[in-house]
Amino acid sequence: MGYCPQFDAIHELMTARETLTMYARIRGLQSADIGRVVNHLIDILTLSPYADNLARTYSGGNRRKLSTAIALVGHPHFILLDEPSSGMDAGAKRVLWEVLSDVRASGRTLVLTSHSMEECEALCTKVAIMVNGSFVCLGSTQHLKTKFAQGYTLIAKMELGEDGTYSPHKLLLLFIKAHFPGAYVFDEHDGYVPDPDVRLADLFELMEEAVRESATMHVQEYNLLQTSLEQVFLLFTRKQRVPITLPSMFSFACCGGNTTAAAGGGGTTS
Repeated sequence: MGYCPQFDAIHELMTARETLTMYARIRGLQSADIGRVVNHLIDILTLSPYADNLARTYSGGNRRKLSTAIALVGHPHFILLDEPSSGMDAGAKRVLWEVLSDVRASGRTLVLTSHSMEECEALCTKVAIMVNGSFVCLGSTQHLKTKFAQGYTLIAKMELGEDGTYSPHKLLLLFIKAHFPGAYVFDEHDGYVPDPDVRLADLFELMEEAVRESATMHVQEYNLLQTSLEQVFLLFTRKQRVPITLPSMFSFACCGGNTTAAAGGGGTTS
């Protein structure tokens, strides 16, 4: 089993190459294979420029890459990853996701926790959302979007008038509300259809009719978006309870420490 903890457990006075070599020996890899395995992990996680630098000089993103590489040493069949991409920039995240996608495609099992719904959609075949320490839903991303959908987002671009300004969208709003009374505007350029029972085909048919009547509606183009996984996640996290911290009547300084625990929501894949 491989494990990447939320907080990096790496030795500050060892390099990435030394760290991976040590874990390769602990996992029982043959001496003849260790160099090849270590170099491969360093290469796919783009750690080559820093492989021989001490870990204490690494950025937060490179520390996460090294922790992930440790979890992958020895090709474990089951890998636990706790917030693997935290602290990484967008480019580094993409590299990590490609590596983990290849690992999953090889037939190995990944279980990860994350607050990034983009990460869950990129890596997860099944997602579980936890609130207050309990599972509240489990399924594929599409299943969760369909079951807990809050409607569709409609983005319409109006035609540009001769005076250089966009045509008013009042007629379009009246047209949409006449067919879907529950729709409302949440931004100057965006409209939202919150009724989960609305069929996507009906929305497309309605907007195509609006485009055909461009002489009065002045619609140049439009986009229809399904409820995102982020919206599903936020739907459940509204039920999150803030833990109550009671004041302590006594304090001990000899051998104790303060520990704070809080329940949170996250996506899990398997």
